[in-house]
Amino acid sequence: MRYLSIRREIEGSLPTVAELLRQKDENDAFRAMSQADIEIVEVGYDNWNGGTELWTVYLRVPVSVFVSIEDRRDEIAGIISKNLELVAGKDNGYWVSAEISPTLAPPSGRHVPDGNIDKRTRAAILDEMRARETVWHGALDEIAFLSRIFDLTSLPSHDSRFQNAEQDIWQHCINNSDWSQDWLYRDPRFGLYAADQNIWTCRGLVPLLW
Repeated sequence: MRYLSIRREIEGSLPTVAELLRQKDENDAFRAMSQADIEIVEVGYDNWNGGTELWTVYLRVPVSVFVSIEDRRDEIAGIISKNLELVAGKDNGYWVSAEISPTLAPPSGRHVPDGNIDKRTRAAILDEMRARETVWHGALDEIAFLSRIFDLTSLPSHDSRFQNAEQDIWQHCINNSDWSQDWLYRDPRFGLYAADQNIWTCRGLVPLLW
């Protein structure tokens, strides 16, 4: 069991990575890291070595910085990725790399808060639930919980023996119980990290997930 989520482990490594770049006189890489708006995203999963999560550190830098390093962008991202791997280690259940892009210009007009939790905060909450092996379905079983939000009979099955999501969730969560507690977080049928917040706030579910 992890005491920190992978996202927080990567976040915790960033100051050390930046200091390594500074000490190595990797000035462009250090400038990109120190001026970037940073977003850490799980981008995939590989079955290698028992299962490895793939993470990307997106570095969105000011346009002036991006223009000055654009010709070396891939090289600089590779330098940062190499030092991320150095600090994070290789045998920790995940791979992490860096990508560099320009910061998007803000939309014109005044921003009015809409009451939604931003995607980064939502992702951090979900990561903590996942790392702490939170029983996300509460006192209900998985089918009873999810069927309040989704029509499970209309979603496809990942198991060729069954016709829909409800049947294979029953098989693997209730009958055999051979799926790990965190299966929902990476199941593309539910898109938990990208789902509209309104989906999860229906029927009083907001206290459990947010």
